[in-house]
Amino acid sequence: MSMTFGPVFPNYADLRYDVILALEEGGQQRPQAYADGNGYATIGIGFLVSANAREILIAMGYSDPSAALVAAIQNAVAPNGTLIDFNNPNSGNGRTAHDRVRNALNNALQNNGYPRAEFRFDYDSAGNPIPTAQWQANIKQAFVTAAQKYEDEVDLWLPQGLITRKVPDTFRRLSN
Repeated sequence: MSMTFGPVFPNYADLRYDVILALEEGGQQRPQAYADGNGYATIGIGFLVSANAREILIAMGYSDPSAALVAAIQNAVAPNGTLIDFNNPNSGNGRTAHDRVRNALNNALQNNGYPRAEFRFDYDSAGNPIPTAQWQANIKQAFVTAAQKYEDEVDLWLPQGLITRKVPDTFRRLSN
């Protein structure tokens, strides 16, 4: 009698994503930008917009965002940025911090060649709605891309030989 073993847990990338999603406010993906508990512009499952603008734009469907567009997004919501000063509630357009974040990001897109665009995962650059399953997959893709960028940075900090370049799937780690 032969036995076939399957993974006890999902692979590392899926497990990492599921844990971060569970820790996100409400455990839900958020397709629109918002000000997190510290006042930072955030989207998805807690992506800091200013640090991950390029990855977010690509996942939103802007296949090769220009450096000018990435900079405009970053500057729109950077702490003490050009459009919003989070320490000043009268800075930016909008009644709430969430409104000010969304308006600043939408303006950055619209002033950089996307007149109908909104900075959100559930609409495309022409302003058309995207099916729920697709925008949820796009948020996950942004997370996977951004997370890999940070893991690569950690790999560079660690001494050579201490790690392998690729973290094995959970099943392989458990079987060794």
